[in-house]
Amino acid sequence: MWGFVLGIILILLLIVGYYLLYYNYWSERGVPAISPIYTFHNFSELVFRVSPKFTNLKDLYFKNQDKRYVGLFQFFRPILMVNDLDLIKKICVQDFDTFTDHSPYPNVLFTDKLFHKNVFSMTAEDGWYELRGALTPFFSGSKLRRWYPLMRRCSEQVLDYLNSCESTDCVDLRDLFERYSNDVIGSASLGVCCNSVRDRDNPFFNGCRYLANFSGMKGITYIVYSLYPRLLQIIAPSLIKSKVTDFFLQLIRENMHYRLERNIVRDDIVSLLTKYIQNKSGMKETSLNASGGVCDMTIAEVTAGVAVFLIAGFETVAYTLTFAAYELAINPEVQKKVCNEIEETLNKYDGELTFDAINSMNYIENVIFEALRIHLVFSIIDRRCTKNYTIEPVHPGEKPVHLKEGDCVWIPAGPIHHDPKHYPNPQKFDPDRFGKNKPFSLMPFGIGPKSCLGVRFAMLECKLILVEILRSFDIVPVKKTISSLPTFKDTSFGLSRKTLSNKV
Repeated sequence: MWGFVLGIILILLLIVGYYLLYYNYWSERGVPAISPIYTFHNFSELVFRVSPKFTNLKDLYFKNQDKRYVGLFQFFRPILMVNDLDLIKKICVQDFDTFTDHSPYPNVLFTDKLFHKNVFSMTAEDGWYELRGALTPFFSGSKLRRWYPLMRRCSEQVLDYLNSCESTDCVDLRDLFERYSNDVIGSASLGVCCNSVRDRDNPFFNGCRYLANFSGMKGITYIVYSLYPRLLQIIAPSLIKSKVTDFFLQLIRENMHYRLERNIVRDDIVSLLTKYIQNKSGMKETSLNASGGVCDMTIAEVTAGVAVFLIAGFETVAYTLTFAAYELAINPEVQKKVCNEIEETLNKYDGELTFDAINSMNYIENVIFEALRIHLVFSIIDRRCTKNYTIEPVHPGEKPVHLKEGDCVWIPAGPIHHDPKHYPNPQKFDPDRFGKNKPFSLMPFGIGPKSCLGVRFAMLECKLILVEILRSFDIVPVKKTISSLPTFKDTSFGLSRKTLSNKV
């Protein structure tokens, strides 16, 4: 008993000692700093889900918004939070070669087969430039035009489902958007067609939903390992259940085998990743091994790359669409303007919802951007300093700040989106605040060369399904639609069928 008590006391003393050691970390560098005790309290609330991440970050930002930067701590990890837009631009764009990497992710991602090296977590030293360059063609204008019929097929499946429903008085749009985005990314990235709207329990959808879900213990485990990576030397964790990993490995194995046997070239994510691995390893082509299968190492690398696109294409698109629908439901005057734009555009294109017709609709694009401004998917944009760097003083009283290789920088994108200095009346949903050129303070897809690779793909996907729904339905709030929607606890809406005279 006494041994246990003494052990607890020793651990507490070590924690306090560690904090005292770090207490002057930022002040010694001439950086205004937030007390480690204060940030420990805030991040403890985050880990144990007492308050959402954005609330904590917003509180830190607005208490220090008069400063260009401020030092804080993510538990024991020192973080420099940059508030000034000019400095953000310098770090993320002008001096990008010094900030090419994200903050170090826990090695748990690299011990798990489905999170092996990927375009999000790879560093410049590991070959990030080459991998991003290899995947960029998938999102070119010509490829988007090619993927559009696949997207259209998925959106029509959603409309067929809604039209067949006996009642659309209460529809869980989040679930519907998850199924739509799952089918789009599955079809375009590796040729999987599963119609998740109808086949509601198909293994591909269930697997993608599991991959994208970082709530509960899975999320807490990830945070703990990111803060204390040395634990991995003791524990060999896996964030993903083995049966899910095996499912996706087998799916990619069969997919690649089928293509090789029939000499099929599709120019999708699987093909682009395969070519990248061939070039990296010096192989002239991917061939079948002696047992008639594809090399396991190639399969593992391709699966890891595909998994990241499945996660990004599943959760973030569904999140964006849900909040866009929510804002349209509670702002009927905005919804009316969107419907007018749809009608005017389709009149120009003889009633055909073509690729060019969708791309020409600017107001609905601003609606999506405004929804993302208010309900940002990721509140923090992070960068890691890859070589020593100095932030020169600008204002009186500032000193040069010397960052060392490995130091982490946070850009508080969420709070910036809600800062009246950048967006007057920030809580108001106002798509008209944007013109064709979006301000630098708008960061829903990241900043600079490290920004989201699939932004054009995602925007096309979002615009298409919203247009398809709004051609036939009005989105209206119901009793389950809460007046303020900070979470996904209930995402039910009513879909009121338009009268025939109002249909395009």
